[in-house]
Amino acid sequence: MLLTVDIGNTAINFAVFAGEEIIWRGAVQTGGFALPADVPGADEAIISSVVPATTETVAEAVRERFGVTPRIVGPSTKTRVTVAGANAAELGADRLADCEAALALYGGPIIVVDYGTATTYDALDADGVFLTGITAPGVGLRAEALFARAALLSPVPLTLPDSFIVADTGESVRAGIMGGAIGETEYIIRRLRRELAPLEFKVAATGGLSGIISAAADLFDYVDRDLLMKGLRLISLNQGGRDGL
Repeated sequence: MLLTVDIGNTAINFAVFAGEEIIWRGAVQTGGFALPADVPGADEAIISSVVPATTETVAEAVRERFGVTPRIVGPSTKTRVTVAGANAAELGADRLADCEAALALYGGPIIVVDYGTATTYDALDADGVFLTGITAPGVGLRAEALFARAALLSPVPLTLPDSFIVADTGESVRAGIMGGAIGETEYIIRRLRRELAPLEFKVAATGGLSGIISAAADLFDYVDRDLLMKGLRLISLNQGGRDGL
């Protein structure tokens, strides 16, 4: 079986594959990392990370628990995605995995939107060439900044109210945060389509808020919360992995 690990700025997410099927998922906070006790046995592992200081800690934990050395996704990793210029060294491993899965599962041209600590927008052509990537502060990060600086505002759930004719301050904040996130996504997708015309883009979304935003606005052709993990599995296969069997 294949263990996939994504080390993000806020959380570390895990999935275990048996073939193409995810049979276990887990997550822990990035700070104070400990490998979950209930991770099923794995004979292969692959890691994407945007927190270099934590990468080796996680890799060593995997080695100690399962006796396997995980692959670490980096600029030299073999993928279907072609990244040129400065982007080749700078594109995050998580975004590379997202793009790998979107290209393989849905084909290009495609825009991949990932709602995480940052909200990212990556565009690929039909041949898998990385055309551009946009990075914005994540929805949760913006909300945290607002609550930290505004003494009279209390944290609210990151959900969209039923109406923008709001009844109280909590609904007002929810409408502003989530409406702003939807407006950002609409604008960036529209701008990318205009500047990259005549390519006709599909849009795939992933990340914690993708389902909520998809339900509120008709922006995406595909929504897949496991897109990144599926991309890591495909990248593992590119390196000679055994499909998690």
